[in-house]
Amino acid sequence: SNPTPESVIIAPTHRSYYDFLIVSYVCFVLPELGIDIPHVAAASEFSDLPLLGWIAAGMNAFFLKRGGKKRDPSLKQKLATIFNKKRKPSFVEVFIEGKRSRSRSFVEPKTGFLRCVTELGGNHLVLPITINYEALPDQNNLVNEMIGNRHESMSISKLFSWMHRVLCGRVKIGRVYVSASDALEMLPPTKIGEIGQTILSKQQERILVSDYHV
Repeated sequence: SNPTPESVIIAPTHRSYYDFLIVSYVCFVLPELGIDIPHVAAASEFSDLPLLGWIAAGMNAFFLKRGGKKRDPSLKQKLATIFNKKRKPSFVEVFIEGKRSRSRSFVEPKTGFLRCVTELGGNHLVLPITINYEALPDQNNLVNEMIGNRHESMSISKLFSWMHRVLCGRVKIGRVYVSASDALEMLPPTKIGEIGQTILSKQQERILVSDYHV
């Protein structure tokens, strides 16, 4: 039988700030999947937000600096700490595209995270996931920016305002569909670039089209 992998890297599409909440929620309400609520690789900006950064950390997020040509030097140590836990496998969530694509187009995958995982040794699985929104929660902001309005940075006040509108029934995003592909093995010697492209291809295969806007 195959040995238990060191980790399962959950790799969802990234179209909204709510993606990591959705994946964690699915893992929580469906324990029969056998997937623990994952540690989430999140941008360091989240940690600076009052309350929201605290909530993210409480939901197993760990924060990384992004941007520039080099990966965060603390990444390897943070992953080693997660992988060294007695319970195997460790579950880690990362957005391979590196940033949100509110236009729904796919972004060239970033490979630094996966490369760091393989440098730590052991065998690992990658689980590509596609999150299909009938309407993106952030799409109105995208439209406003496209017509020339200023980009609005994330803040706790904007989050609570959005949640209030949701509770009042003024936000309609339709249904959200979560679909997982077969897991990919990441064993040495692994060509990281090929793995990244395969993840992207698996995500694209599970894109859904609905009649929500018709």
